[in-house]
Amino acid sequence: MNNAPNSSLEARLNQLETSHRALEGRYRRMKLALGLAVSPVLLGGLLAASGWMNPGQAAAEVAAKRFSLVGDDGKELAAMELTSDGLPSVTLRDKSGGIKARFAVASNGLANVWMFGEEGKVRAQFGFDSKGPAMWLFDKEGTGRLVAGFSEGELPGMWLDDKEGQPVSRWVQNASGFASLEMLGTGGLRQSVLGLDDENRPMLWLYDERGVGRAILGFTLYGNPGLWLDDPQKKTRASLAMGVTGDCSFDLLDASGTSRATLSGEEGKEQLTLRNKSGETLFTTVK
Repeated sequence: MNNAPNSSLEARLNQLETSHRALEGRYRRMKLALGLAVSPVLLGGLLAASGWMNPGQAAAEVAAKRFSLVGDDGKELAAMELTSDGLPSVTLRDKSGGIKARFAVASNGLANVWMFGEEGKVRAQFGFDSKGPAMWLFDKEGTGRLVAGFSEGELPGMWLDDKEGQPVSRWVQNASGFASLEMLGTGGLRQSVLGLDDENRPMLWLYDERGVGRAILGFTLYGNPGLWLDDPQKKTRASLAMGVTGDCSFDLLDASGTSRATLSGEEGKEQLTLRNKSGETLFTTVK
C-alpha cells in the first residue's frame, strides 16, 4: 500500500513528460514552417532593394556616408564621401594611390574641381570665387601662376603671377568693354598698359616705379598719332603730335599746363613759338 501512491505519481509524471515532448515537437515544426514561409519574403525584399532580382529596376534609394571603389588589389581608386565640413566630395586616384582629381562643394557652398599632377600637388582648379566662375593654374611646386575669371563689376580678365606668386601681368576688360594688357612691377604696380581707351583708340601707357603714369603713346581725338610725357605730379610737360594736315608739332608745357614753346610746321614752313606763363607769344619765327 505504501508503493501505490508513488506508482500513481510516477505514472502521471511520465504522462506529462510525454505530452510536453509532443508539444515541443509541434512547436519546432511550426517554427520551421514559419521560417520557410518568411525567409523567401525577406530575401526577396533584400534582393529587390539591391536590384539583383530585377536588374532592370534600380533601387529607389541607398543611403550611406561613404562609398569606396577598389581595384583587384584592394586599393581604393575612387571615393564618394563627406568632407570635414559635412559637404559631399568625390576623389579619384591612380593605381599607386596618388590623388588625381577631386570634385567637392567648398565651404562657401559652391562647387569646385581640383586636378593633381604627378607630384600630388594641385595643378588646376575650376570653380567659383566671390566674383563668379574662375580657373586657377599652378606650377609643379603648387604655386598659383594663372587665374582667369571676373573682376569687380563682373568684367572678365586673366592674371599671371611669377614663381613667388607675385602678380606680373593681367589682361582685363574695362567698364566700356575694351580689353587692355597690363605689365606689373614690384608690388603689383603698373609699369605699362596696352589697350583701348574709352573712345576705342589704341593706346600705350607707361608708368614709373611708383605706378605713376609718365608717358602715353596713342591717338588724338582727330585720329592722329601722338606722344605725351608727364611729370611725377601727373602734369603733361611735353607732347609730340601730328596735325590734321599731316604737319607735326612739339610742345613744352609748364606745371600749370600752359604751352611755353612750340615747334611746328610742314617741311619748309617750320615755326618756333615762345610764350610767357600767361600763354602770350613772346617770340615766333617762320623759316
